Amino acid sequence: MFEYKSTENFDIGAGYGEYEYDFFAINSEDDFRELMNHYRAVYERFDYFLDGYRTVKNNTRLSPVVKAKMKEHNANLCLTLKEEKFKENNVSVKQMVVNEQKPDGIYKTYFFNFYRFALGLRAKDFLERGRAYAESGLHNAAIRYFSCAIELDPGLMFAFIYRGVSYLDRRNYGKAIEDFTQAINSNPEESRNPKESSVFSLRGLAYKESGDFEKAKADLSKALELNPGDEMAKECLEEINEAEAKD
Repeated sequence: MFEYKSTENFDIGAGYGEYEYDFFAINSEDDFRELMNHYRAVYERFDYFLDGYRTVKNNTRLSPVVKAKMKEHNANLCLTLKEEKFKENNVSVKQMVVNEQKPDGIYKTYFFNFYRFALGLRAKDFLERGRAYAESGLHNAAIRYFSCAIELDPGLMFAFIYRGVSYLDRRNYGKAIEDFTQAINSNPEESRNPKESSVFSLRGLAYKESGDFEKAKADLSKALELNPGDEMAKECLEEINEAEAKD
């Protein structure tokens, strides 16, 4: 089980300013998971939900001040919480930064992103909030907001398109294809407008990534028929042709 050691506010140097750090001692991966689940449960009580995380396996740039404080508190793990605003304060993200000293002395750093889910919005508000999260790279949050927009207004074509793009980022190609298809079917005239032909490019990309080259080529060709200047469609078709030539 993880052991709480101390909490201290200090300036981490290099111009980053002062942060509050919690210090812990852990003995196993199970201790690490238990500690992260504890913080996750706390944040969810305040309507913040985990979107995802990234890892720096060997953080050679970790502040020497942080390293010294970990040693001072006899801790091999410390964490701090930052709040970041995106898109003119349209979305709020809490980022939990966790530094762990491994038995071999290497420091591993995790960046956990928690997003705030807001209720009582209109369909277009959910759509715009989802776009802000997507543009910030938080696609799980974006998908949740786009889904609420669709639930309130199933005819909101762009909500399907944007959600499909987020599914693409998460490599959930089946869901992406479903959303792009729904966007095309929900407003067939608009989707065939040269300005909106990108939905065929996007579905073609999803088919390509899922390995269905025939359907991909059909969609990409349609996109180019509607908009000959569609660079993504051209590039995808070239990649398919190159892959098929090698077989």
